[in-house]
Amino acid sequence: MWRNYFIVAFRNIWKKKLFSGINLLGLALGIATCLCIFYYTQYELSFNDSFEDAAHTYRVSLVENRAGQPKLVPALPSVMKESAVQLAEVEGAFRMLPIDYQNNTLSVAWAGKTKSWQPSGAYFADAELGAVLGITPLAGNFAAMQEPLNMMLTQSTAEALLGPDWELGSTISLSNNVTDQDFQLVGVLPDLPGNSTLNFTVLLSFPSLEKGEFGLGAVDSWSNRNVQLFVSSPISDLELTAALEKGILQREAAFLEDGATWEARVLSLSDENLQYWTDTGWLNSTAQNTMYGLSFLGVLILILAWTNFINLSTARAMERAREVGVRKVMGSTKNQLRFQFTAEALLMNLLAAILAFTFLQLALPVFRKLTGLTQLAPPTQWQFWWLAVVVLVVGSLLSGAYPALVMAAYRPMQVLKGKLTTRASGQSLRKGLVLFQFVASIAMITASLVIFRQLSYMQNQDLGLAIDNKVVLDAPPQKVISSGENANAINAFLEEVEKLAVVDHVTTSSFAPGEEIGWNASIHRMQDQPEEASSVGLIACDASFAEAYELELVAGRFFKPTDNTFGRGDFVINERGIAALGFTSAEEAIGQELKGGYMFPKLTIIGVVKDFHNESLRERIEPTGFALSTWSNYYSVVFNFGKETDTEARLGVIESGIDQLDGLWSRFFPDTPFNYTFLDEKYAAQYQADRDLSKIISLFTLISMALAILGLLGLSAYTVAQRTKEMGIRKVLGASSLSVWQTMVSQYLTVIVAAGVVAVPISYMGMQQWLVMFPYRSTLTWWIFALPVVAILLIALATVGTLIARATRRNPVDSLRYE
Repeated sequence: MWRNYFIVAFRNIWKKKLFSGINLLGLALGIATCLCIFYYTQYELSFNDSFEDAAHTYRVSLVENRAGQPKLVPALPSVMKESAVQLAEVEGAFRMLPIDYQNNTLSVAWAGKTKSWQPSGAYFADAELGAVLGITPLAGNFAAMQEPLNMMLTQSTAEALLGPDWELGSTISLSNNVTDQDFQLVGVLPDLPGNSTLNFTVLLSFPSLEKGEFGLGAVDSWSNRNVQLFVSSPISDLELTAALEKGILQREAAFLEDGATWEARVLSLSDENLQYWTDTGWLNSTAQNTMYGLSFLGVLILILAWTNFINLSTARAMERAREVGVRKVMGSTKNQLRFQFTAEALLMNLLAAILAFTFLQLALPVFRKLTGLTQLAPPTQWQFWWLAVVVLVVGSLLSGAYPALVMAAYRPMQVLKGKLTTRASGQSLRKGLVLFQFVASIAMITASLVIFRQLSYMQNQDLGLAIDNKVVLDAPPQKVISSGENANAINAFLEEVEKLAVVDHVTTSSFAPGEEIGWNASIHRMQDQPEEASSVGLIACDASFAEAYELELVAGRFFKPTDNTFGRGDFVINERGIAALGFTSAEEAIGQELKGGYMFPKLTIIGVVKDFHNESLRERIEPTGFALSTWSNYYSVVFNFGKETDTEARLGVIESGIDQLDGLWSRFFPDTPFNYTFLDEKYAAQYQADRDLSKIISLFTLISMALAILGLLGLSAYTVAQRTKEMGIRKVLGASSLSVWQTMVSQYLTVIVAAGVVAVPISYMGMQQWLVMFPYRSTLTWWIFALPVVAILLIALATVGTLIARATRRNPVDSLRYE
């Protein structure tokens, strides 16, 4: 019996190739898109799943409330770990202390030569890291990390430095712009997967901090906050927060005597890819909600595809009405007819699924390139294939149920006498489905416009500093610049760079724009109390920093070479900084004295610079101060261009400049890698996630529009088939083709306008909520919501109007003889 159903189903599909092709393409496109979105969101939601019990391993932060101003403190005192492990609610804990900002170089010597490697992801870490995260070393063990001057590397780092035949016990030198220290390799770890928020490649034993000069402050000091603290606990995040506050923050003198109130914040490893604590201590879950929204979008697009199947199937129902009547006269039951139409739906969904998997395999490489997620592997997880089977079965039942019930219910006498009529309820359902499709399409077009506009707004705003024509070099390690004849190498190198014809300026700094400032100090006015202090980010730089980056002075002046921050306390600060300190104007702040702890017992403001965005516009401008210093992590080189230099010539100057810089670097620092970054690219990279989201939404918007248009064509084809005789009668009675066309098209315009009325408020509320995550954002103007509705109207007129126009141009005689 079922074999017969499928044979008849295949014949019907083959008989109407165009109809079946449109239906098959729509279903396949919907299934492929849904699976692609699921695959992407599953990856984003699976971050840190490779770690043992990531849902109950928490990163701890604090919120400092001082003078009514909450401030997130992600770096904690090192000794806080010992207090945490004493709590009954905590099963384990480990610390990580990042030192990437010190420009680390690993070196190993053999056969009279030195091989160097500059990794990213270097941390001091506790031995407990392995047990808490459940990491099994490829060689060695974490117990050795309890001893000082021991090191563990990931496999790729070990192979890059030591080759594929690496051996434990190798002596590896760590050199940066603070220290030069030898470590012993005691373990090699498997590389972390791409879906991990922990990015370590080099782990240095935490006890090493007591054996060397690393410039990281006292390990046993509550006032020195510089470590990331992770704890494992079987309880919920709210319960753990309460335990940390009660057991540490409300007991330790360091938190009770400094004039501020403290709160704990925890975030599990399984959540931290898509959630983060903001600088004021509230949880931002916008990225996670975006993933849930994309998942809903995938289901929505699949529903649109199923809706098209229903509309196109019922549009064709009139052609098969006589077939149903004859079958019933010949003895077929309703259930047999329902099985027949369900078998056709199952066959169509099966063919669509096969085509969808083909689309998916072809599209995934493009999708990976589009999103920049090159680490996305082909889908192999059982959840993916389970979903694929569910989509096939549920899709067959849902998309085939309504046509089967409708067509199986036809009365044979009415059908064979040509008295079959269309119920108003059926028309309303079909119009409702099309309305649903266009509400989704309008909302998605609006979302694409808002995302693109916000991204354009952020990328085109004045940053307050110049980032074009600049390349930033990583400073060489301490071993190089402090050894023997190279003691003055830096100054000599910078002097030679200044002499290059392609170079306009060179400046040195501890911080390069485009990244978070990693050095902070609590600073207050001399007459204020310490509890009234504000956290100010500090940039150590030379006197040419402001000129090189074209910072605008609001009052006073920037540094001169003869100034001295660490001696006389000469200090420059931005507008946000003087506001946080309580000054009402920049002019008032000039000459005022500040206190910044033991490092800065007295600071005198000599200048105020206009606020600038040292990071992307996703982050707020923070109080920032400048200290004149020779200590530097970066050398910023500004290339010299004429005002009329075209793009091609600029590229030539830059290429020549990089070659010359590389030559000088090799001359002064022959054993040190030459690493550089273009500053404009560094800023642009901060918006990569937003660009990826914009591309994804735009792509799926086009797909949803295509499905909506197919659905509209299905409804219009159904209507034309139902009202062909009516159009003939109208023309016989004197109606023009244009008036008939207007009468037929008006109902579709009504549906689209109604979709706009429903979609606009939904879109407004959704995008208003999305924009909240940006401290600097564009506005929602009326045309953003009007344009999608107008675009859909025009597309609908172009497609449906053409179909109806062909029907209205038919000879009335042919129309009256239709069917």
